[in-house]
Amino acid sequence: MVRPSPAQAADEELWTKVGVRYNFNKRLRLDFDQHIRFHTDPWRVDNVMPDLSGNYDIKKWLRVTLGYRYLQMRNRFERFVEWHRVYADVRVKTKSHKFKVSNRLRYQEQRSSDFSADNRHWFRDELLFGYDTDSFWDPFVGTELFYAIAGQDGTGFHKYRLEAGVDFEVNNHRLGFEYRYEDKLLDVGDPSLHILVLSYAFDI
Repeated sequence: MVRPSPAQAADEELWTKVGVRYNFNKRLRLDFDQHIRFHTDPWRVDNVMPDLSGNYDIKKWLRVTLGYRYLQMRNRFERFVEWHRVYADVRVKTKSHKFKVSNRLRYQEQRSSDFSADNRHWFRDELLFGYDTDSFWDPFVGTELFYAIAGQDGTGFHKYRLEAGVDFEVNNHRLGFEYRYEDKLLDVGDPSLHILVLSYAFDI
């Protein structure tokens, strides 16, 4: 395995997301999000991913989600490969005074018909800590672990992310700014990532 040189030790990416949410009632919600992810040096589109999910609050502190994501991902041969991802989430959350904590456990399967791509099966666990400012903006920090069950990534803890950001909410509009650091664990030859995430969502 060829290790990256110091100049290649980290990549920078810009991830964008625009979404709409429809609330059937206080418990049931449908989300549609359009993701576009860019590599910044050189500038190019790496991923285009529409995502549809349904969310149901079983309790005030417990939410389940089922979703599907269609992916067009640039591979190592510089061509886009079609993927299909299905996922299921369980999220628990609590709040003490102004501090908020949530944990999301996700199982996802990702499949492609491309001959050079292997199907992938992961567990993902995300832990977030937030603070309620009693205003229109709320900061947060968190971490996420990826555990590969099968696929080209092998088996074991595949990668991790560290994140910090702030969410803004005004009426039915939500805007997010976030920084993420991502590093691979199974393949140490892959570069780490510095990611800027910009998101916007509207409730209808």
